[in-house]
Amino acid sequence: MTLVVTANIAGQTRGEPVRLPDRRRRRLSTIVARHQPPPGRKFIVSVHRRGETFLRPTDAAVRLRASWRRTLVGPDDTVLITVVPLGGKGMSIGLTIASLALIVLAPYAAPALAGGAWRR
Repeated sequence: MTLVVTANIAGQTRGEPVRLPDRRRRRLSTIVARHQPPPGRKFIVSVHRRGETFLRPTDAAVRLRASWRRTLVGPDDTVLITVVPLGGKGMSIGLTIASLALIVLAPYAAPALAGGAWRR
């Protein structure tokens, strides 16, 4: 039976894996529509065939949204939905710019500040 697992980017499962009851093939788009994370959360979908040992998103296993309707999931496959962490809502960009400015200006500002301290 098809298994649907939701995990975070570190590979820790979130919630209980869901086993789909019957053994028919399904479209990936149908599975994702029923088991996707809450709205606003970004996620990666990967399909792992029977016999794969590691459930990690890899280049071969990840399915792009454009191909979900054409991807059939067999009864022995595992669908891994990996939730991507939320961003800092722009604050991380400002912090990055401030730290870069400090790195660029520090070599020039340090001697000027030290020279001013010696004169007093």
